[in-house]
Amino acid sequence: KLNDQELRNAILVAFAVWVRNMSVKYEHLFERILKDNKRRAYDKYVLQLTTFSAFGFQQEITNSVLNAAYEDDSSVSRQTKKFEEVMEVMSKMIKKHANKEFKRNFATSLYILLDHMRKENIAIVDTEMFYKWFIASENRRLGNSKPIMRTPGGEFRTYDSSCKTC
Repeated sequence: KLNDQELRNAILVAFAVWVRNMSVKYEHLFERILKDNKRRAYDKYVLQLTTFSAFGFQQEITNSVLNAAYEDDSSVSRQTKKFEEVMEVMSKMIKKHANKEFKRNFATSLYILLDHMRKENIAIVDTEMFYKWFIASENRRLGNSKPIMRTPGGEFRTYDSSCKTC
């Protein structure tokens, strides 16, 4: 039985081809953070990040939202250039500075930050210093046991436990 991403990839739209192409283009990066590409995991990650570029924190990224991205001229499919701009910066930064401890939640947080900086026209003057600051900040947040949010079910979550879903 096909999973949700495999079903989305079967839809004959230009966006599906673009997602697969980005998955191949950034495979060197995704291998580091997703470990393997079982059942189109890289494609789904491309889709999730592109969906974030379209909606930010205004839209929960659910399967129905991901499915809608494959409709002709969807809000998500119009974000391809933005995704590529952010991924070029991120890819170079990770390739040059990341060590083996670099994880998916780091990549997702870095993408979110770089996407925000792109939207606000904030330039990075020194990528090495920026990267060191980012990793130190992420590690501080991950090590903090203070709850940062409460789920609709009433469960308190730390930054670390919130990132487990990234």
